[in-house]
Amino acid sequence: MGLLRILIAGLLLVLIWRAFLTVRDWWRQPQLPDETESEQGVNPLLPCSKCGTYLPKEGLDPDGHCVRCRDGGTTDRDEPL
Repeated sequence: MGLLRILIAGLLLVLIWRAFLTVRDWWRQPQLPDETESEQGVNPLLPCSKCGTYLPKEGLDPDGHCVRCRDGGTTDRDEPL
């Protein structure tokens, strides 16, 4: 009977310790940065409206064409996606 009490006390101690660690980790969760801060420096890629090649926004002309399509280069496709 004494051994059973020791095992139950040990199990209870382990459960309390795990609960403590879980609460501590939950309490210390890092705060996520603001979306504006995390998106700074991100340059989304946009597809060329003629050939579909993905380029940074600065790599496309106002019509949405890349340099190759703007200069009359050959493309694999004739229609945009």
